Order: sequence, then C-alpha cells, then structure tokens
Amino acid sequence: MAHELLIENGEAAMMYVGQVPWHDLGTRLETAPKTAAEAMKVAKLDWDVGLKRVYAWEGEHFYEIPDRKAVVRLDHWGKQHCEPFGLVGNDYHVLQNQEAFSFFDEVEKLILN
Repeated sequence: MAHELLIENGEAAMMYVGQVPWHDLGTRLETAPKTAAEAMKVAKLDWDVGLKRVYAWEGEHFYEIPDRKAVVRLDHWGKQHCEPFGLVGNDYHVLQNQEAFSFFDEVEKLILN
C-alpha cells in the first residue's frame, strides 16, 4: 500500500504523536501540538495554494485554456519544480490548509473544557 505522502527534500509532510506509522515517515512529537498552525508547521504543511492560468503550446504559440486553472503551491510558483497538484474548473474554490485544519483548535477547546 502506498503512503501517498508529500515527500520534499527527503522529508515527509506529516507529523504524529505516539506510535510510529506503518510507513515510518513523518516528524514524531512527544506531545500533541496546541494549535493547528503549530501542527501544520511541524508537519511541513504551512504553505498556501493558488490558482494559475493554463496554457497549451502549439507550434510557435501559447493558447490559454479558458475553462481550466492549475492548483499550485504559491511558495513554489515561478521555480523550476513547480508541478501543479491538478487542474480544476473556473468555479473551483481553493481551501487552504489553515482553513481545513483550523477546526481542530475548536475541538481541543471543547475537550479541555
């Protein structure tokens, strides 16, 4: 079974507390992070994505593909190895990691109270 983790510079974008995962990848913490932002930083997921226009090359010209956008890491944009995560339609809404994980902050507050 593939782990499907993002590997960058030989490090997996993941963190864990407790038992080592079956794939033996990620950053091990002794105690759980206090906030989603802290967890994302340790897990190497504290970056944003954005939408960029898509073009096709034919002969000597670029042609914009008007109904598609590429989802890319903004901290990689303009660099040599900036591969898109995928192509999406124009009505796609980007969900940042911070937005996706911030609800954990509220869950922790409920557990501690």
